[in-house]
Amino acid sequence: RQVSAGGVLKGDAWGRARDALGVAVAINILGGQHRNYLAAGGQGAFLGDGALRYGPEQILEIYYSFQPVKYLSISPDFQFVRNPGYNRDRGPVKFYGVRFHGEF
Repeated sequence: RQVSAGGVLKGDAWGRARDALGVAVAINILGGQHRNYLAAGGQGAFLGDGALRYGPEQILEIYYSFQPVKYLSISPDFQFVRNPGYNRDRGPVKFYGVRFHGEF
């Protein structure tokens, strides 16, 4: 199960038409049978390490995209994940990234 929302605010609001600010949030929830399987030591492709103290996975992502020169945009990004892998004993974790996009 998942609930998510997000949006992008274009830079027109602050006089930078090619810039954008994006924000997204998501809450991911496991079903009861899957939760019990992982708590009993079960493993999946990306989940399961033999112990599970269940908690819904909560994610926040923020990015800002700007164009320092024509044909190039740079987008620093930040993600915060609470209860990664649906486990209260893991995290929270923070991810930082940068995306470069060039058009020729």
